[in-house]
Amino acid sequence: MAFSQRKVCIFLICIACGILLCPSHSHTFATASHSLINQAAVQGDLSFESFLTDTLGFLSGRNTEIKNGRNASKSIMDWIRRGGEAEDQLWFNNGFGEFLGGMGRSARHFHQPMRTWDQAGFKRTMLSSIRWAQNHNQAPGRKASWFDARNTFVTAFSVRTHQERNAKLAETFQTIGQVMHLISDAASAPHARDESHIGTYTFEDFVAKRPDLISGSIGFDPTILQYPTGDADAPVPIAFLWDTNFYTGTNPPGQAETRIGLAEFTNANFFSPFTISYIAFKDPELPLPAMDRLEDQEIPAPDPRTGKTGRYLSKKQDGVEVTHMVRVSGLCQYAGTSFYMSPTLDDNVYRDYADYLIPRAIGYSTGILDYFFRGTIKIEPPDRFAYALAPYTEGNAGKFTKIRFKVSNDTEYPNRSEDADGSGTMWAVVRYRVPTGGENLIENPHAALSDPRYAISLTKTVDLTRTPQEVSFDFFGADSIPTNAADIFLWVVWQGKLGQESGATMVGGKDLFEPDPLTFANGTDYDCFQQNLHHVADLLSFPDYRPPLQSQRDVNGDGHQDVFGAFTDNSIFIKTCSSSALQPASPDLYDFKVASQEAGPISPQYSRFMLLQDQPVYAFTWTIGSSVEIPTGSVYNTPRTFSFLVEGNLNDYALDASGEPKRRVAPSFVYRGVPTFSFYVMVYQGLPRFQPCVSNSFLVPQTFSRVEGQLSPEQP
Repeated sequence: MAFSQRKVCIFLICIACGILLCPSHSHTFATASHSLINQAAVQGDLSFESFLTDTLGFLSGRNTEIKNGRNASKSIMDWIRRGGEAEDQLWFNNGFGEFLGGMGRSARHFHQPMRTWDQAGFKRTMLSSIRWAQNHNQAPGRKASWFDARNTFVTAFSVRTHQERNAKLAETFQTIGQVMHLISDAASAPHARDESHIGTYTFEDFVAKRPDLISGSIGFDPTILQYPTGDADAPVPIAFLWDTNFYTGTNPPGQAETRIGLAEFTNANFFSPFTISYIAFKDPELPLPAMDRLEDQEIPAPDPRTGKTGRYLSKKQDGVEVTHMVRVSGLCQYAGTSFYMSPTLDDNVYRDYADYLIPRAIGYSTGILDYFFRGTIKIEPPDRFAYALAPYTEGNAGKFTKIRFKVSNDTEYPNRSEDADGSGTMWAVVRYRVPTGGENLIENPHAALSDPRYAISLTKTVDLTRTPQEVSFDFFGADSIPTNAADIFLWVVWQGKLGQESGATMVGGKDLFEPDPLTFANGTDYDCFQQNLHHVADLLSFPDYRPPLQSQRDVNGDGHQDVFGAFTDNSIFIKTCSSSALQPASPDLYDFKVASQEAGPISPQYSRFMLLQDQPVYAFTWTIGSSVEIPTGSVYNTPRTFSFLVEGNLNDYALDASGEPKRRVAPSFVYRGVPTFSFYVMVYQGLPRFQPCVSNSFLVPQTFSRVEGQLSPEQP
């Protein structure tokens, strides 16, 4: 029993020591304030919102709900807000967790910019927040460094289930929120001036009462992130968001200075309760501001918190101007210079401080988001236009096993573009859904769909430049992409060195149209004359026309042949292309070829292949090398090329007018026994002649049968 009591006593002593040695969590920005600062940073960041919708494919952007690995569901913005809270908590999301966090994590939230980075942490014994933000082995508590966010972000593009992907992205957003917490702490003077701030009323307490003040944004010159840090423990240039080593103690930054770290700006311009210097430059670590450089403005005003009236000194030099810099009472003489006794910081003071510090906390937190997600890859169609080709398999059971497209570094970080440095690892990811009941989506495009699935290509080593280069990605085995799929979205991921950051992750995203069955047929078994269909492939009814021996093809009896066909078409080539840049199909340039299609009397022939492309309207060209008129045997050897426009196949989700995801489905139809989204039929003299008979052609009894073709060989 005595032994147990002794252990309890030791534990209590340890806690007491922890309270003395560590800054209490209650005196950093309150968790609610950090949550709101992160929220303001996200809401004001248009580039981040665009990245979420256009690159990552989240329809609702920051408001998209995702679940973490413990099945907790929050919006993306709320995961980032949660990060603002979690950085001050340890193991528990409540007051006790905050108490433990105050001892376990908050002690690493300090950076004194007038010291070297290895000595800039709390009481010189803890890691500076610069190094804590980049510490690979944070402990105790959740590992939430910049590198942890990088790891979960890249892992999200290496898993194959929707649940795993969203869990990794939820972790990423929360971790980024925790890094944002660290930079916003640099807008609190105690954190930039190495003050434990226990037992006094602080700026953080004031902000917790005034959430209405958490607004605005003042950023920085992002070119400060384009240089190496020279610190092996903080190699990523986000370190400069805290400290650029610009401030030397004699050059305090004004409001217009943007090439400076937030801890420097705060340290140089504002007091914390126990770091009010009386004589400028006396303390080399806290040279400014100082009481002897303030001006008595004779500004009596009550403290909104206490109601007590006080007088205030103003700062008119040495950086930003602050009307209520410090509250004073009583005049005395000290070292031959007039000083006011009992200088304090009250709500009037903190209100003026907030005008400068809160917008910078938000702006620099936005900078964390923008820098983390800055790496973007532009995806463009390949030279052949189609991203993927696949033969059509009965029942739409085919697979895409190779996707090709052009990639280039599209990173446009503000003020200066960042280039990839050297080669990196690249792979492609395709999101898709399949019908839950195994239905053929060509026959039943409205069939219920599964949750998203993910196919991941083999990796490649790629030197990613700003010049578009075509890359082909292999999807084998379980990672092949069904042609019977919907809601197709393509990503390409590159991991390597971007600017000054090694191990950066760049992502490109492209919403592709759904797999399209490009269907074309020889429909010359019927001819249209005087708005009536004539089954010319029936040679018993329509034999060779040899007037005056027979008259069936002279429908109106005027002595001239009126109906023609059927035909056999040979050497058929199909080439898909942009509607604005037609590419004539030929034996040297094609996506699909068919040896011949015959318009037989019972079952005329059609062909089809599957493709993926990214345009709402595209074109294809159709070249026929030669044709033979079946009843006469006449051969026409002059190649003919025709072009057609095709609407992209839609079966996905988009936001409706109310902002809710709604499914979009292109309807299919059946033409002469063939389910399809579009059907292109070769008829005698084309559509102008056949148009009056189109509707009736749906009713003819002869159905098409499929004849196989061959895809163009894939290039390496």
